[in-house]
Parts: sequence; C-alpha cells; structure tokens
Amino acid sequence: NKFIGEKEFSIGYLTLIDFIIAEDSHFIEGVFPEESKQYPFLRKIRENFQKLPEIVAYTNSDKAFKEDSTHPLLSSQLTNDDIIILTSIILL
Repeated sequence: NKFIGEKEFSIGYLTLIDFIIAEDSHFIEGVFPEESKQYPFLRKIRENFQKLPEIVAYTNSDKAFKEDSTHPLLSSQLTNDDIIILTSIILL
C-alpha cells in the first residue's frame, strides 16, 4: 500500500500501466489467490479500473469477452517464486 497510498491508480491518474495491472492482477489472483493477498494495491487498482464508466459499459456490452481466460494448467506449472517474478514485471 505504500506504493499506491490513497491514489486511485498507480501514479494518481489513469495510465497504460493501470490497464496492464488490471488485466495481469486478475490473472495472478486466479493462479495464486493466497499469495496475491500480499499485494492489495494490485486489487485496488483493478477494482478502480473496473468502476470506470467506459469499462462498465464495455463489460456489460455484447462485445465483451465473458469467459474465464485463466488456463487451468497454469496453477500447476508455476511456482511461488513465479508470482514474485510476475508481480515484479507488472510493477516495472
């Protein structure tokens, strides 16, 4: 939480990195639900992103991809160290 503080997005306003964090944090949380709890700011950014009127409108539209995109084999292929690497990549 020191990283984001009270900001809604990674640097205080919506940027491309917030789109990436919103997508990748969903994947990480799906694969590593317990480990992802160590990074609450990732969830906070994703939740703020998902509340944007344009994102809500798209999500509710017929154009939105509605299926789970997390591959079922990933959870058995990745190690706990992989979550740290993935998170580090997101934060770069």
